[in-house]
Amino acid sequence: MSKLTTFLRTLSIKTKNRWVVNLEPNWAQRGVIQAVEEAEKARRPARLIVLKARQLGISTVAEGILFSRMVAKPNTNAVVVAHDGSSSEHLFNITKHYYETWPFKDFYPHRYATRRQLSLESNGSNVWVMTAEHTEAGRGRTIHAAHFSELGFWGEPTESMLAFNQAIPNLPGTLVIIESTANGMGNFFEEEWLAAKGGQTDYVPLFFPWFGHHEYIPCQGEGCRDGTCAVCGEWIKGLRPRDEDERYLIRLGCDLPHLAWRRWAIPNKTFGSVDLFHQEFPSTSEEAFLVSGVNAFPETHLREIYVPERPGVGNLHMDMADGKIRFLDNPSGPLRMYRKPWKDGGEYFVGADPCYGSDPDKGGDWAAAQVINRRSHEQVAVWHGRINPIAFADELAKLGRFYNNATISVETEGPGFGTIGRLSGIYPNIWKHRVPDRVPGKQVSHTSLSWQTSWKRKQWLIGKLAETIERKDIVLHDVKTYKELRGYTFYGQRGYGDTYG
Repeated sequence: MSKLTTFLRTLSIKTKNRWVVNLEPNWAQRGVIQAVEEAEKARRPARLIVLKARQLGISTVAEGILFSRMVAKPNTNAVVVAHDGSSSEHLFNITKHYYETWPFKDFYPHRYATRRQLSLESNGSNVWVMTAEHTEAGRGRTIHAAHFSELGFWGEPTESMLAFNQAIPNLPGTLVIIESTANGMGNFFEEEWLAAKGGQTDYVPLFFPWFGHHEYIPCQGEGCRDGTCAVCGEWIKGLRPRDEDERYLIRLGCDLPHLAWRRWAIPNKTFGSVDLFHQEFPSTSEEAFLVSGVNAFPETHLREIYVPERPGVGNLHMDMADGKIRFLDNPSGPLRMYRKPWKDGGEYFVGADPCYGSDPDKGGDWAAAQVINRRSHEQVAVWHGRINPIAFADELAKLGRFYNNATISVETEGPGFGTIGRLSGIYPNIWKHRVPDRVPGKQVSHTSLSWQTSWKRKQWLIGKLAETIERKDIVLHDVKTYKELRGYTFYGQRGYGDTYG
């Protein structure tokens, strides 16, 4: 047993039955403890970001670890930050309870024990509790240990975290634990989680699915797991997965008692909403981040066509000596390339969405293009950046030539007219949209370059893409595309229709 676990077992907690017992770390809490100990052993700052289901006790163990730092390391300054006042008070009460019931309290007399601060006179350590709105609270002092609770629900997380980050030195022995349940997509917490998963920050991502928790079974009898418990035996008698969601859970490792609890919890805990259950009790980290509205592309279908890969990132450059287009590596480049063009003349299609300008301070949006292999129906490249409509045409021309003179279609609403005007003079293979004339007795048609998006056409596009995904007739590699498709809803929609092509 580790030293940290041994110390935590000397602390007392109040159970849901109102009993006071010694803290005995559960499976999720042990995962947090192990990550902290691994950082200490490697002599690096401990930085954890935890995505969790409800009621796993992550806050409880975080307060215990902060308290252990206070008593073991003199002059430690610790902070506990929650999204609102009542939550911060609740978390601080956990720490105060640890101190007041600790068997060794007499060796660590306190100087202050207020509603907002616990200060130990014996070694000069302190812990403060505050809300996320106090963005200046972290300034002016050095913080050695911090617990940021329910970051997904903070009002101004970027500003608040920026203030606290400046106060925490990047030194071995310092500790930051960020934990939260998910609160939709596209917010600061999800961005930080994805950055940690992608290895872009020092934070270690920890995810704990609901079906690993011992409490999420029909009862707490000894025989629950093998079906011999007299109380819950009827719940799992003859239980079999009844849909793809349940079969997927079994493949992930969910057992029958947990599956029985899920069937009970959906109507009783999340008002009959499977989507809300996914958010409150996620089975995977991807499942946790949901948005309001009806998803146009169901998660179960997207999982089947998404094959994540690490792209080459860079720019396309025209060699003036021979006129050839070449890919150049550039970590900050706008092009994410997953497949080079086939040398045997493979056919490609480029769909592009221009923006008004390259200056975000003046309303500049993101321009985007997706490159699809027309033979394999595979996503091979994504272009994404801020650029004016005319310059975007030049980038599209290079992209088209690089991919075997691909067919290019540009959305011609707004800035798209400038892009297509420039592109039509420098690139030959532009998709032509043919529309039958509606003159009685005539069957001729007129042709327009690229695509004009009306409300009806947009719904048609979404429907065709949803059908293609359901048929598994396309393969996606790009994580940002996958993320936006997961978040594209019929109500309050936000997605790559506006930001990523």
